[in-house]
Amino acid sequence: MICFIGAAVLAWLSFSLYRPLLDARQVYQALQSEYGSSISEASKWQQMLANYPNAVGWLKASDLGIDYPVMQASDNDYYLNHLPDGTQNPVGSVFMDAQNSNDLTDPLTILYGHHVGDGEMFSPLIQYREQDFLQQHPVMYYITAEQVWEIQIFAAHEAGAQADYLWNYSGLQKEEREEWFQELSARADTWLDILTSDDKLMVLVTCASLRTQAPRCIVYGVVKEMTQ
Repeated sequence: MICFIGAAVLAWLSFSLYRPLLDARQVYQALQSEYGSSISEASKWQQMLANYPNAVGWLKASDLGIDYPVMQASDNDYYLNHLPDGTQNPVGSVFMDAQNSNDLTDPLTILYGHHVGDGEMFSPLIQYREQDFLQQHPVMYYITAEQVWEIQIFAAHEAGAQADYLWNYSGLQKEEREEWFQELSARADTWLDILTSDDKLMVLVTCASLRTQAPRCIVYGVVKEMTQ
């Protein structure tokens, strides 16, 4: 009887831990069904903004299963544990750093997302630390009502929880950026030599594993405008 009760408790705990992921999955599947395939249409953007006013973009990498709205709040805490509709959920949202301009005019833009397993949210990003994977999946897309950007992935590495050095890029002169690139290539696990000192960058940040206090996996891309 004690063993049966113990098994029942463990099963309940497993479900209670998995339930937030199930709830989040339902919300994101509905968003993808409603907006994902036609998000570049102005009318769809207006409809989405009416329902989700903190949405600033949409990140899409269909070959990885990444297909999510990008949110932005006045701080970097809110969307760690809130879905785009405002529901509290530990799966959270993909979100842009609060310091960034939401029109991708900054020299470097940072997006965050949780590593939750099952290939969802930003979980696939850890595979970019393998050179073969980087070469096979070198492109993502960032979409707004006004523009589609191609994000050309060129590097990935593991880092500590703090990555303040990322912000240095925005204030560097051309010669200093060349040195920044060299330092990045030295620490990177994977690398494609496509950078120039005039490039704008997008950086994607997630946890490197499901462990508490895990280091970060940081993936780097060059932002290129596309014609819709």
